Amino acid sequence: MRALILTAILTVAACTELPPPPPPDVVGVTPAGARIYQFRVTSSNALGWTPISEEAIASRAGGICPGGYREVGRSGEATRRISGVFYVDIDVQIACV
Repeated sequence: MRALILTAILTVAACTELPPPPPPDVVGVTPAGARIYQFRVTSSNALGWTPISEEAIASRAGGICPGGYREVGRSGEATRRISGVFYVDIDVQIACV
């Protein structure tokens, strides 16, 4: 019984641990010489399509550019449905300030 409980606890703990996001791609340089980074943000919802939140983008961009960033553009919004769950992807380009 203890082994079953321990297995259940470890399984739940493993399900809550997310892998780190992949490093951003460097896609260019601004005229001032700052690198332009691109990363993908994904949102999922089983109840229907939901937009990507500004907080999700700001959180990821803040991790890349702790001193601040300027959003250069967004592209590639794609919606797909897998096993009844809707996924929305968007590519964001930022430049550190």
